[in-house]
Amino acid sequence: MAKAKADASVKEYPVEFGGVSIGDSTARLGLKFDCKVMSVKVASDLLCGTRLSVKAILARPGEENGQAFIPGTEDAALEIEASVDVKRFSVSPKNITAGLTFQVKGLDVEALSHFAKRSGRLQILDVQEIPEEEAGDEDEE
Repeated sequence: MAKAKADASVKEYPVEFGGVSIGDSTARLGLKFDCKVMSVKVASDLLCGTRLSVKAILARPGEENGQAFIPGTEDAALEIEASVDVKRFSVSPKNITAGLTFQVKGLDVEALSHFAKRSGRLQILDVQEIPEEEAGDEDEE
């Protein structure tokens, strides 16, 4: 069984979602974090060889990134809750980028498509290591 890499408390980060790509069995959603909200150490713990339980929350048009909304309102933000794999991250002077890999089976692909090139928040609910037998080599994908 995979062992936890970080504490179990929920972490929430404002993000810019990147492109969405859909394959036969997996889908990928790009992410960009501002280095002001996530350190390289935290990125190493959360975004490198991990299986995350996440909730991706799409900001509504005109909503500032990170702005709270009232739960239960008619136009509540679009959310996707899923288990995703994150194999690596990249760092630049201003941003940390990574990609969430979803299993297509059971995923609302149409809802995921709305996240492309938009802003929102990422809640990280749980962090596990990807089991060695599944990790494989990134270049083989």
